[in-house]
Amino acid sequence: MFKIGAATFSLGSDFAVALDSADEWGVEYLDLRDVWGQNIADLSDEQIEEVERLLKKHKCKVGLISPWVFFRLPLTKTEDEITPRGTYTGHLEKFRRSIELAKRFGAKYIRVFGFETEVDLTPHPLLGEGVGVWDLIISRLKPVARMAEEAEVVIALEDCHYTNLGTGVLVKDAIRVLGSNNVKVLWDPVNSYFSSGVWPYPEEYEEIKDDIVFIDIKDKIVDRQRRALYHKAWGEGELAERWEEILKRLVLDKYEGVVSMEVAYIPEDGTILDGTRQTFYALKELVASLA
Repeated sequence: MFKIGAATFSLGSDFAVALDSADEWGVEYLDLRDVWGQNIADLSDEQIEEVERLLKKHKCKVGLISPWVFFRLPLTKTEDEITPRGTYTGHLEKFRRSIELAKRFGAKYIRVFGFETEVDLTPHPLLGEGVGVWDLIISRLKPVARMAEEAEVVIALEDCHYTNLGTGVLVKDAIRVLGSNNVKVLWDPVNSYFSSGVWPYPEEYEEIKDDIVFIDIKDKIVDRQRRALYHKAWGEGELAERWEEILKRLVLDKYEGVVSMEVAYIPEDGTILDGTRQTFYALKELVASLA
């Protein structure tokens, strides 16, 4: 049976309160992402020690380190060219830091993205004649794949509509080309749906299921014509019923990874923690009915 997890940002900015809530609800795994308003990979050594101290006092485990590696980083820049998202070499250093954190916190997976979205994945005039965007994506993912192999950690490569790898199928294609057992799929069906306009179950799921190691779950209203995603409480968006068929299949297929709440819904006169609490108990009830 899969485990229920939560992204730390969905539990609020007070990490101690977040951990207390996770224990109270029965959240089993954390996606360690933002802590005290900063990304986990940007915290000082002293702050990391405090994170470790607090984690030891609680039951939930760290399932994933999420350092925003390559998130919206432009491909059309040189490796050391400064962009609003930093440099490519800077992101490599952030990945090395994340390996250290994964080892320290006992996490097996590190989230990685597929760079800032280009118009398409064919040759790009700014990259030189005959140079394909796809080829450049792969060449810039290869160094982190090698680092993951050497460190015996696994890259959880996310399908994200802000990046070139916007669907699970594209992530799977990249994994095939990379040829590394240390690169797997972090599946976000909502992102895939927003990117392609096609709900990714069952077709996409069938293609990627053997490589899925982590799943982000949320309910939203998707307006592709206006390029908008509206955060909703579980059951108040348009996707909760569609999630039910995915969760049923995960049980049938004996998926033992994490289904993690990536909730950004804030109730009126409430907090993001309130929104995540609402999602957790609705999700827990649904999962109990499937067991």
